[in-house]
Amino acid sequence: MFSAFLSEHISYDEFLRASHVIGQVILEDLKWFVESGWEETDDWKDRDVWRDECLTIQEAGNIASTGLVKIISPEVTVRDHDDRKMSDRYIVEGSELTVEISDIGKKISEILNDYFNG
Repeated sequence: MFSAFLSEHISYDEFLRASHVIGQVILEDLKWFVESGWEETDDWKDRDVWRDECLTIQEAGNIASTGLVKIISPEVTVRDHDDRKMSDRYIVEGSELTVEISDIGKKISEILNDYFNG
């Protein structure tokens, strides 16, 4: 990260953020994140139409709270039941929590890709 800062690939602020994030991640988890990538063809991504670039919290695993990814709030709707005889008065529909790569996660992945895969 420091080399990327010196070569002006990232700003000083990005260097500080990246250093902090990397300090929060176990090396094996960071390596998994960088080597797995976030390409559309990744086998480990359970894709469907509405979450093209997202992983579930379970799929993100140990990196979900590190700063490499950001949590996306689900879209939840509540509506009245058409059949008033039903025990549940309301129907609640929505998606599960997902995560997508953060801006600093993208920079970290890009910079460390050669280091881990080189």
